[in-house]
Amino acid sequence: MPDRFPIRHGFQASVPDITIIQDFPLEHRVAVIQIASDLGVHARSLRRAMLRVLVTGIDTTDWSHDFIWPELVNAINDCSWWDVYEIAEEIYKITDFHERTEYADSLNRFFMRKGFGWEMRNGLIEYRGSEAYQEVARSADQILQNHGFNRSAVAVQEAMHALSRRPNPDLPGAVNHAMRALEAVARVDTGNPDKTLGALVSSLDLPRPLDEAVSKLWGFSSQYSRHGSEEKVIDLDEAELVVTVACATAAFIARRRPLPLPFE
Repeated sequence: MPDRFPIRHGFQASVPDITIIQDFPLEHRVAVIQIASDLGVHARSLRRAMLRVLVTGIDTTDWSHDFIWPELVNAINDCSWWDVYEIAEEIYKITDFHERTEYADSLNRFFMRKGFGWEMRNGLIEYRGSEAYQEVARSADQILQNHGFNRSAVAVQEAMHALSRRPNPDLPGAVNHAMRALEAVARVDTGNPDKTLGALVSSLDLPRPLDEAVSKLWGFSSQYSRHGSEEKVIDLDEAELVVTVACATAAFIARRRPLPLPFE
């Protein structure tokens, strides 16, 4: 919507802190369907999208808007919080190309204004995280692909998916995938395909004290993702930090290698 006043004139409020992750507060739920309705998506289409997610809770005996809309509101307010995000994904699927773009953009602006830790990317609701995480993880994915580290790029994507898992993020899995991406890059960089990252740090030619930081990151992550226990539980902020640092380091190492030729 380029004609909106703040977009036309470049006004943008400061982004509030993320306060909503494992939840979708009742006072915000109707926005998921209201945004689509404002874009012209008919209540009948919204009902079809919601029925793909919710087994019960919506009356299908009447097709008039005045009858359907209260049913949709009741259903979205009564379902589990993670179902609301899935409903948003289903609504995205039923809209045409232009509606999809506007729906995703409007929903993301809403999420950001209200402090949600989620955003819609390519039709999927994914973990948004801090600005540093967003910038580093996504750029690392592209850098790794560009430099031919496809396996590491997949591991970065899996780390991001693990953080986006609902209703509970897979925090040890996110850490494990991110460190696996870094380890794979390190193995190629050093020419040692069988050694662990811990054994390769000294051969990576990293500037000090980054080499020490990577070694300690390996030890820290091993406690939670490789040798987890009931006593050692990693939280979301810690997992995001490990993923961010691991991705940044993997991208740093990958950039030192020349880009593959197009015909190779």
